[in-house]
Amino acid sequence: MKKFKLPLGIVMGLLIFSCSSNDDNNNSSTEVSIIGTWRLIGVSSSDAGNAQLTDCGLMTRLTFMENSMASFKEHYDNNNDCLEDNYTVEYSVDNNSLSFISNAESNNFLYELTATSLSYSQTENGITNTTSWQRGE
Repeated sequence: MKKFKLPLGIVMGLLIFSCSSNDDNNNSSTEVSIIGTWRLIGVSSSDAGNAQLTDCGLMTRLTFMENSMASFKEHYDNNNDCLEDNYTVEYSVDNNSLSFISNAESNNFLYELTATSLSYSQTENGITNTTSWQRGE
């Protein structure tokens, strides 16, 4: 199994807001908000399988704010050191599409959101990369 570093593009793919119907039979819907802090729990690729995330990589956090901004605290290993990169990007959600906008460039992802989990994916050149998050610090 390959080890892979969390590329910025994959991490950027993590922001979401969705509506889902509840289990009641009253035709109402429950809004699930993407607002809050999410912790990285998995990265996978259709050609390489699940990434082996290190303790350092698992410290990566993504926070969606109400002002359509998202803050990333990306942790990655570099020569046995755990390094952190911090950056903020704009995000938008439309139906099942999540977009991260940085330096006038937009990265678009399909996403799924529940009250406790968030995942988003992007397919390029026939390869689908998926990033999974869990709500919480």
